[in-house]
Amino acid sequence: MTVKLIPDYNEILKFKVPLTTGEKQMVDCLVSYLESIPYRDFEIYVQPNLFFKRPDIVVLEPNRSLWIIEVKDYQPSSYMVIDNNGEMTWRLRKDERVHAYPFRQVEEYRRDLLEYASPLTQQSIDSKDEQGKQRFGCLIRSALFLSNYSQADIAKQKIKNQYIKVWGKEILQNQSGLKKFFEPIYKENLCLSSRETCDFRMILNPGENGKNEPEKDFKNIKYRNFVQSRPGKQKARGSAGSGKTTLLAKRVANAAERLETNQAILVTYFNITIGNYLHDKIVAEAGKNLHELGVDLQHFNSLFRWKRDGNRYWIASLKEIDKKYQAIFIDEGQDFEYEWFKVLEASYLAGDGEFVIFADQNQNIYGQKMEQQVDDTSMTYQLPRTPIPGRWNSFDISHRHSNPMITTLANHFVDAYLDKTISISDDGIFINEDETLASQKIIYNYSAHDFDADLAAREVYRYMEAVGNADSNFSINDLAVLSTDRKLLRSLENKMRAMGEIFKDISTTFPPISDIDDSKYQNLDQKTDYDKPYKMKFYRNTGVVKMSTIHSFKGWESPYVVLVIPSRKNLSEDERVKRHDLIYTGITRAKKGIYILNYDPAYHDFFRQLS
Repeated sequence: MTVKLIPDYNEILKFKVPLTTGEKQMVDCLVSYLESIPYRDFEIYVQPNLFFKRPDIVVLEPNRSLWIIEVKDYQPSSYMVIDNNGEMTWRLRKDERVHAYPFRQVEEYRRDLLEYASPLTQQSIDSKDEQGKQRFGCLIRSALFLSNYSQADIAKQKIKNQYIKVWGKEILQNQSGLKKFFEPIYKENLCLSSRETCDFRMILNPGENGKNEPEKDFKNIKYRNFVQSRPGKQKARGSAGSGKTTLLAKRVANAAERLETNQAILVTYFNITIGNYLHDKIVAEAGKNLHELGVDLQHFNSLFRWKRDGNRYWIASLKEIDKKYQAIFIDEGQDFEYEWFKVLEASYLAGDGEFVIFADQNQNIYGQKMEQQVDDTSMTYQLPRTPIPGRWNSFDISHRHSNPMITTLANHFVDAYLDKTISISDDGIFINEDETLASQKIIYNYSAHDFDADLAAREVYRYMEAVGNADSNFSINDLAVLSTDRKLLRSLENKMRAMGEIFKDISTTFPPISDIDDSKYQNLDQKTDYDKPYKMKFYRNTGVVKMSTIHSFKGWESPYVVLVIPSRKNLSEDERVKRHDLIYTGITRAKKGIYILNYDPAYHDFFRQLS
């Protein structure tokens, strides 16, 4: 009989945005009640990072069940509750403005738990028992605690939901409602399996994968000045490897120091996989976790509810209607549309807040609209339109490539294919004198034949051996395999796993063949829905080889990269032009060494001359 609080009380007390009165009351109530239940173990997660969303409380009973509890400290006198076609909304009495959708919020947490689980867990939890009873409804139960409402208030305003329990403040003293809510599941086929338990644990408590160390302070005065947090709006452009992410992380850490308790920071981005990388960088620079810093790290799409018209999506409403941030930082700004910047500023930024956009004009891999703009060096670039007037702050000193040959290769590629005025300076790069030239080579291999996964897997292994012999500090964690083609990567990953223990575990941004049953595999490469849980659980320090599409690896870096360029046989002209941006992005992910395995004759002469 144990109840484990995650994080523990000491950590909870360090939250920059403290628990509300109602949240603290419910946590204390749950600890007291669950400790009184004999022969059962519970884990109480307080504001866990559900991949950067934060349900108030999640309770897990290993190998049994899971509960979600959302807490709202609304005052009944301030709100009226409206049933709008079956959806209950809280509106302010003074102006009838919509304030919140708490039931929808809880339902989204339930869906997220399942969506971010592995395909095997998704399939098993979505299944039904022999009586046709769905496991999902039995396994994941949920409640809404209205800390300032009495049960009479709840009944009077007809606050109810078919699938979500609604508690008033009486639940804190009269715990019969808790007894029914936490009733155990006795049917074994309706309980969580050990694999499902493990999967949900990883989702709720992903941990601090690997070592997170802060980068050295910048020597360049322009960089040093820009990391200083201050109110106002700024925009920064920089080429790949110029230290933009480190600039962002250091500035976020400084903003957390500058701001007061209860003042929050939003860091947002468009590429799902970059979230974990940003998390590690920010935590490393600040030496504190996101709760202590008051930082919300959110994928841009998750901040809003969207509507679709054909292939076009638009923002329908906000998810956090009254939440304001004293600082907002936007990474990879070239992925954003102008209207997205505007709605972020208008909806989420406090009046005198800090609003900073970071962008790289050469990584516009989603084809967003760009405009010719001038930076503070009087150079002109195609950059995203923003609501911030004035020139862009430019940052082009390389802090990524300890191999000058990669910098040279990237600059030549820009000149040959991207038709953009840019160069990456080698000033300020950190070169380890112990690293031999052998570990820093650019290796190039061309094949005029169709892609062969067996041969490619052997080439990856050969390259890994060569790097290991040349670089005494090499770890398998230092290797990433990238391509523009998911189907190619999936077949390559399958062959690599078959080669032996060293490739037994590979971290991917897509479901490997081994995780997908035959029926789903039919349409796997036409659907990206299955990728999401893998992208969300893709970390930089997992101790294994990483394999990713270039789209998903944008913003990341790796000491060594194998870049597989597939044939362009079935690409449209537009896709062939966009491919240049992707190949550039792939090249610039490497810090020390790169092996380019090319199946596209259009690039052959270029790489042959430069490698």
